[in-house]
Amino acid sequence: MFFRKGLVVFLICSVFLIISGMSSVYAACTDNDADGYGSPGDASCPKGAITDCNDNDNKVYPGAPKICDGKDNNCDGRLDFSTDKDGDNDGVLWCAGDCDDNDARRFPGNPEICDGIDNDCTGGVPANEIDTDGDTYRLCSVPPDCNNNDASVYPGGPE
Repeated sequence: MFFRKGLVVFLICSVFLIISGMSSVYAACTDNDADGYGSPGDASCPKGAITDCNDNDNKVYPGAPKICDGKDNNCDGRLDFSTDKDGDNDGVLWCAGDCDDNDARRFPGNPEICDGIDNDCTGGVPANEIDTDGDTYRLCSVPPDCNNNDASVYPGGPE
């Protein structure tokens, strides 16, 4: 009888240790963004012991595909594309369609203003912004150029 009770206690304790050991294995993986990589990496993580370089973003992990978002998505220590930058700090990356990453006045969605520049990156300047005669006044200027084909006619010019 003692043998049976001892065996039962032994089996219960063994099951407890196995379950406890299993839970400690799973508890070792800290994966805040649920991308399968932990920080620090641990063999118990679904994707293994490789460390996630940004455990708060599930689009950033070792071997992730490169996308235009200004981040090092694949954790290699470099931006993913040479154009994955915002050189003029206008909030639009070059790889996302910024037509002039050296001029913060030019990016997709920017409203056109009367400055002779393609502010919204559509590929051209609106007709009323073109200074056809070169007198520095445009049809959209305030006051407007009343004759955009004659450089001697402009607001405030001699009569």
